[in-house]
Amino acid sequence: MAKKSVFDESALDDDLDEYLPKVGIGNRAGQPEQAPTPVAPPAPADTLVPPAPVENGQSVGEEAAPHVTTPAPRRVARTSADPDGEGNPTAEISADNLAKLRNLNLAEKKKNPAKARTYGQIVLDAIDAGHEELARHWEHSENAEKAPGSLFTRQPVVRKRRRHIAPPAKIALTGLNAADAKTIDEQLVIEWGAPSRSALVDEALTLYFKRRRGPRPKKPLDTN
Repeated sequence: MAKKSVFDESALDDDLDEYLPKVGIGNRAGQPEQAPTPVAPPAPADTLVPPAPVENGQSVGEEAAPHVTTPAPRRVARTSADPDGEGNPTAEISADNLAKLRNLNLAEKKKNPAKARTYGQIVLDAIDAGHEELARHWEHSENAEKAPGSLFTRQPVVRKRRRHIAPPAKIALTGLNAADAKTIDEQLVIEWGAPSRSALVDEALTLYFKRRRGPRPKKPLDTN
């Protein structure tokens, strides 16, 4: 026969739950429910910028070099007939002497460029060759005397060969050093009474080319 328990277990069924801890409630009993944390909306996608068109011959990823405009060099007009005479003394000569001087210089360059004379060297040779005539060329203006009963000194009339009217040309006396230029300007022009350096140079070239051409052959007499 089974023994009867001292305690009535059925009497504790209703009151036992009050003394047991409630699972899931614990210390949160009586606390207000927390509101859910707001979730930030997703950030909008970045706006895509279409790449710049790539020119022909330029690889992708290379930056285009800036276009720099280089100014065109200015052209300086030369007034001298000698292209290599920049910075040299100059003189004005007749168009006829300029043509002969240029032809002589080109002929010497064609024959032997190393020994070809410059404009200044040709002028010095011309002055040396005709210095006696040049010294007398302007004498009549200094030695002119007054005519009897006149108040003025009259220069004799010298008939010159008629030339074509053409403006004088300025040449650069290339190869003429400072000492030679000083001799012409401060000595020969003053001693010979030349009006200027240009007048002396032009007359020297005229005499020089006349000698190079030589005397004109005489025409045969017509015996018929």
